Amino acid sequence: MTALPKQPLPCHYLAAFYAKRVLALVDVDISHTGINRSTLRGITGRAFSDNSELNSKQVLPFFDFNDDTPALSERIRNNMVALCQLFDVNPNFAPALGLIALININQGLNRMVELLGGYIEEKALEWLLCDLSGMSSDEVGNSVMQLQQSGLISMDRYLDEPQDITITPSLLYVITTEEVKSKEQLLKHALCPCLPTKLNATNFSYVDTELLLGYLSQAIEQKQTGINILLYGEAGSGKTELAKVLASTLALPLYEARNMRIDEGYLSGEFGAKSADTQRLQYITMVQSLMAGSDMMLLVDECESLFFNADMHYSKESVHRILERNTVPAIWITNHVQQLEHSYIRRFKLVMSVNSPQEQILQTISKAEFKGLAVSAEFHERLSKTPNLTPALIANAGHVSRTLGFKRTLAQSVIEDVIEGTLSACNLWDDSMRYQSELSFDITMLNIKQPSSVLKQINHAVANNAPIRVLISGPSGTGKTALAHYMAEQHNRHIKRVLSSDVLSKYVGDSEKQIAALFQQAHRDNHLLLLDEVDSLLTSRERLNMQHERQVVNELLAQLECFTQPLFAATNFETALDSAVLRRFDFKLQCDYLTASQVITLYKRTVSVPQLSKDEMSELSALRRLTPGDFALLARRLRFSDTKEHRQLALNVLIDENTRKQPTPTIGFVR
Repeated sequence: MTALPKQPLPCHYLAAFYAKRVLALVDVDISHTGINRSTLRGITGRAFSDNSELNSKQVLPFFDFNDDTPALSERIRNNMVALCQLFDVNPNFAPALGLIALININQGLNRMVELLGGYIEEKALEWLLCDLSGMSSDEVGNSVMQLQQSGLISMDRYLDEPQDITITPSLLYVITTEEVKSKEQLLKHALCPCLPTKLNATNFSYVDTELLLGYLSQAIEQKQTGINILLYGEAGSGKTELAKVLASTLALPLYEARNMRIDEGYLSGEFGAKSADTQRLQYITMVQSLMAGSDMMLLVDECESLFFNADMHYSKESVHRILERNTVPAIWITNHVQQLEHSYIRRFKLVMSVNSPQEQILQTISKAEFKGLAVSAEFHERLSKTPNLTPALIANAGHVSRTLGFKRTLAQSVIEDVIEGTLSACNLWDDSMRYQSELSFDITMLNIKQPSSVLKQINHAVANNAPIRVLISGPSGTGKTALAHYMAEQHNRHIKRVLSSDVLSKYVGDSEKQIAALFQQAHRDNHLLLLDEVDSLLTSRERLNMQHERQVVNELLAQLECFTQPLFAATNFETALDSAVLRRFDFKLQCDYLTASQVITLYKRTVSVPQLSKDEMSELSALRRLTPGDFALLARRLRFSDTKEHRQLALNVLIDENTRKQPTPTIGFVR
């Protein structure tokens, strides 16, 4: 839609005509109406030397002047008749509709009607509508109701306050500048086509686009009414772009429901419009009425306020009626679905969550958005793991970097800064410490007592998103936590690591709530869970003295039973777990110390030597209590050391760690 020119819509002669009719309703004995010359200037378009207030007798002479724009006045009169005919309203109502239109067009008249409300007898303005039309009160009320249902007008209150009956500004622009001949003509300036999108359905593999497109195509082909789809989810997750993709795939134009206003006789934009929600609903109603049967779709973005403000400016029943009877398919979008009452949500034919896609999809999106910026593959992978990252953020970051003309490391730095800045401002930047392995995980260096076929079964379950529960026990450093992360990475799944500090609270009952919320969030986000050091959460209830401590264990056991995603739990102290815990795990893996061959392999890899001496082989083979964690420690020690004798240092570190883990001899008599 091209921007509308700010052409004045004065209509001063008709405004003065109706002002006299309104003023006649005021008791002539009232000497002070409070009408000032600024209001008179707005009505008449005439300038006055001062701004003093006038009484009713002093005001009347100002309304007698010759019509400077007779063609405009005649056009408006004729258009009022045409509107009545187009909307099947008695043409006699045209002069009364003219009063409503002029109150909306001329802000001076609007202010005067509102100001005189306290001086006018109740129902007097309704009687004026009857007098202007020559119709009864019931006939006037029916005509207003009919125009309201068509979307031509919107009412906040009753007929005794017609200044609260509004007409969409885009319509006012048409009826003051053109000869109205058709309903479609009334919408030509109001239809706001959405900007095209470069995306297609394949970019939304994280949403059930097949269901959305299938339903829309069939419902439109069958000319069904009440076709409304609600897309909800976090900001920036691609809901608006998805709506555009749906429309373009179906080869239908998509128009956005916006609002516009008249300000001091000028057509203006939607910002600052009084009761913007009322105007948007009026616009939606008007589109549904005027464009019935047309091949198009309507987009209602950021729709939550339309529902949240119901009963303040309009009735909930009116909103229900729109959702039940609309003839033009509409896609409604919100970031705050919790603000919609269930009575609204139930009236949508399809309700679908659109949240930030998984890491693999984010990588695909970032590769498309950053094309030509020469960023590394490793950068795409690392960026996709950023918590709360959305497609909109990726697009913005790419735009900034491309505008600056940066590439490679400079582009990567800008992209990271843009994303961090936006997430920080939204209080969504997650800079908490995370699990990081010093050495790359190698599953062949994992010494599990169970047969290798067990790992294959677990891997298959994770690949198919089965609600498998795996307990991993064994000495510290044997790779329990690393195994869970490895399984998640193999299948591009996000894993949420949970420690006791994440859920335990000093307040009675609060721990259970946090546990339930954590499991529920993981269920909604399709995240794997890792309960690390799980013995601190699922301690045997026989060892617990306090009732609230046992309640925490009970809550965790209940959540384990209901969880829908793969779950891993790691512990160094399996014997400390509650007996009911073991029954709830499908697989129980026991990690043991490294074998001699694994020790030698890791030693060569960590120290970066191809061959070992016989002494080294002998000493390493005797170390039976080493773990991958010990070699991670060794890697750190070598990184911090400047000694050239790194092989001897490495042996000493490993010997010390092995000795430290030797069981303490029991005190007793030697035999």
